[in-house]
Amino acid sequence: MRTDTLFYQLFQTFHGLLFELIDEPASNAEGYDFVSVEVKEKAFRFDGIFLTADVEKPIYFVEVQFQKNPDFYWSFVGEIFLYLSQYKPLQDWKAVAVFADRNLDEGIPRQFHELFVSQRIRCVYLDTLRDRSDNSLEVGIVELIIADESVTLDMAKELVRDLRNQERAATVSQKTVELIVGVLLNKFNNLSRKEIETMLTFDELKQSRLFQELAAEYSREVRLEARLEGKKIGEKIGKKKGKLEGKLEGKLEGKLESVLGVLKRRFKRVSAESKAKISHLSASQLDDLLVAIFDFKSVADLTAWLKVHGVDR
Repeated sequence: MRTDTLFYQLFQTFHGLLFELIDEPASNAEGYDFVSVEVKEKAFRFDGIFLTADVEKPIYFVEVQFQKNPDFYWSFVGEIFLYLSQYKPLQDWKAVAVFADRNLDEGIPRQFHELFVSQRIRCVYLDTLRDRSDNSLEVGIVELIIADESVTLDMAKELVRDLRNQERAATVSQKTVELIVGVLLNKFNNLSRKEIETMLTFDELKQSRLFQELAAEYSREVRLEARLEGKKIGEKIGKKKGKLEGKLEGKLEGKLESVLGVLKRRFKRVSAESKAKISHLSASQLDDLLVAIFDFKSVADLTAWLKVHGVDR
């Protein structure tokens, strides 16, 4: 998924994100629709425009830039004025140029200087977001896009945890998870969607409702077994415990399958000996190994990790 596509989906899902990036209240997004508009005469297409029916509010042109382009401002300003000429909106206008980092900004041509002095056009540098202490979940997803691969997975898990702690509509939560998965797919194109979704939920397994319900059920039945007597009651409890153990065992098998799948994608071939050792790892060790895989440079790193963690002794 291309970066501009990711940002289009972000702005379309979270209208308040643009206003957060320019240090304005997210509530300013009320009444806006985010759309992609083509300027037909020159076949220009903006990354997006925030349109509103309220003539007292300005429309916002948005352009995202993730690579150097010496003609960026010439094209951006040209597109804006072509749009104004073609559509003749009743509203005033503003524009926001979003750069991945400040080094990509080659400087504002003197011909457009007044547009920036008046803040008619504003620039946002995403590499400065980490310096802000009050970033929202939406801004966190933007940070995820520009983060180093070494920290991306941990950041994504933290975002998922934050999302689950917030009260949001189910459709918005699902869309947010899809955006996070989309970012990871863009960064780790050697992994499948299923593998990424599995990795995101590993740390949350013990906090999930299913696990808590199973654990509570097991605890209740153990106490019941200690208090009650009788073969019939004991058999009933035994069946329920077996069902619980089977479910938890299935979770462990799923983790093992995901770890082996990621290893195969990264190193093409993993020895039968290593596979056998991995199959004896505990659930928590499998979690640790899955995270560590992304730092491995070769199969030798896997062998060393297994030795350190006590399965090569």
